[in-house]
Amino acid sequence: MKKLSVIIFAMMMVMGAQAQVKVAPKLAKGNEATYNTKVSMNVPGVENEIVMNINATFSVVEETPDGFIIATKPNSFESNVKEDDFLGQVMTMAVEMANKLKTQLVANKEGKIVGIKDYDKLKAESETLINDMVDKVASKIPQEMAGMIPVDMLKQEAAEKISEKALVESMQNAGPFALNGRTIMTGAQEEYVGEQGMKMKRLYLLTSTDGKKIRTSGTLNMTKEEMKQMFIEQIEQSMPDQAEAVKQNIDMMMDNGMLKMEITDTSDYTLTDNQWVQSVTTTVVSSTMGQESKVTTTMELVDSKF
Repeated sequence: MKKLSVIIFAMMMVMGAQAQVKVAPKLAKGNEATYNTKVSMNVPGVENEIVMNINATFSVVEETPDGFIIATKPNSFESNVKEDDFLGQVMTMAVEMANKLKTQLVANKEGKIVGIKDYDKLKAESETLINDMVDKVASKIPQEMAGMIPVDMLKQEAAEKISEKALVESMQNAGPFALNGRTIMTGAQEEYVGEQGMKMKRLYLLTSTDGKKIRTSGTLNMTKEEMKQMFIEQIEQSMPDQAEAVKQNIDMMMDNGMLKMEITDTSDYTLTDNQWVQSVTTTVVSSTMGQESKVTTTMELVDSKF
């Protein structure tokens, strides 16, 4: 069976070797796209599956000499996480925060997101929101865990995720604009930084002859030294009093597989005739020290004007 799968993949590679598609949606002022997004999370330490439902609209509000301005409008956010579920609240905090903010994205003529027009305003609003949301979540920490939760670190990590660079990279790697500006062919590869800040390698596959269906598969792409440095930095931030002991033993821990980490990131895209995203399903599976987490995100176009 394994041999047959290899043969089929090899045949697809040969058949698709000459095929390629340039993703450059036809944008114009007045275009709108509204998506329903469902996020399902299964993570260690959280008993029940976390489910979030989001509705958001993207509108082309301006044409510029270099491209377009696309306004984002969060319409609704729902979660099954209960108010007294501390870990669940921490897991959903970043997504909930993102869906409280409106912004204007800068896109080039091919629809690739290259910046944020109103970033200074967004940053100020985000900092206030981060402090309020982290303090709200921190107030629900069980008394027996109060001294174990690095509240300041949570604020710092949330702030790092809303830097302009991080936001732009996130939109270039996931969601309805991720493929824009790319020339895609089966077997093409590229390196990128994943949502967790780790170096990844992505493989592209055209899964339909008309170029409307595209699969991307990402895997972790870090050397032992890069992984070691990352673990040390994380310990220095979260448990500084134990950092020296970890540094002395980290090589042994890595050689014994105690810090083994694997990540896979798979997305299946379907495009409309004018190359907007009709739907995309992304599944990210992370395994660290035998603990596995899985996040599945599905976006569906539910209304449009283009």
